[in-house]
Amino acid sequence: MASIRAFFTAIAFVAQSFQNYMIQSLHKLYKHYGYAAEVKDNEEKESDYCSVCLSQICKGEKAKSLPVCNHRYHVDCIGAWLKNHTTCPLCRNNITDHITQKHKQVKSLGESLFNLIQSFSDLLVAILYMMLPSTITESFPLVH
Repeated sequence: MASIRAFFTAIAFVAQSFQNYMIQSLHKLYKHYGYAAEVKDNEEKESDYCSVCLSQICKGEKAKSLPVCNHRYHVDCIGAWLKNHTTCPLCRNNITDHITQKHKQVKSLGESLFNLIQSFSDLLVAILYMMLPSTITESFPLVH
């Protein structure tokens, strides 16, 4: 019984590690794909100005980086800008192609993740069916 518990503990550890890895991977993909973060102490720079409103982006404010050039803006400012434009306000790089590419990557990662989880689930069920009869037989030796 202890070996079964150790086996499931190991599987739980692998599953948790995999989940953490996938969360980190998704976070990296979503960083420039619609995710807005609060500016932290170590991220604030003197030259970090929103070129839409011409104000400094300060600690605690929600800021968003554009995917192609990494220029950062206040979330509300860049949202208003992108309603009428498809380019970065500062360097004029077109961002729609990059966003389409990131969308495809996120969709592909989601599909791969679903398939991997399904396969992992199928494997766990198969292992349980292989282990279950021997466990029952060991616990109840009179059962044939």
